[in-house]
Amino acid sequence: CTELRPQRLAFVCSKDHPLARVGVITQTELELYPFCSTDAPHSLLNVVREAMPEKRFRPRISFLGRNSSDMIKAIQSGMYIGLMVLRNLPEDDSLKILEVEDFDMSLPINLYWREHDPKTPAMTALRQNVIDFYHALPGA
Repeated sequence: CTELRPQRLAFVCSKDHPLARVGVITQTELELYPFCSTDAPHSLLNVVREAMPEKRFRPRISFLGRNSSDMIKAIQSGMYIGLMVLRNLPEDDSLKILEVEDFDMSLPINLYWREHDPKTPAMTALRQNVIDFYHALPGA
């Protein structure tokens, strides 16, 4: 496994959501509202819970849809909060990024490979190309 770069995460809600009118919120306030997510086993919410057990983050989650556009629609409904990769958020005036007290999040994008891949020159070259690509991106 190779860490390629960190990805910044953000809690997002609709401008019609009750938390959209609040400044900085606490984790306790955040967990009073339901979240939407995608792909239950590998959702960002589940990854954050595993990666940051010290946060004791336990939101109520409805698993809705299979991709980011499904999540955006659920968030825009005003009924849910979502956890999204910040750089993947569309420019949309109907969305609000929530500022949560003491809950600053970044998770790495990792490149995984099988044990025998480094023994294959083509796979080694491919892996190096992926690593070089990510390291050349602005802000890497």
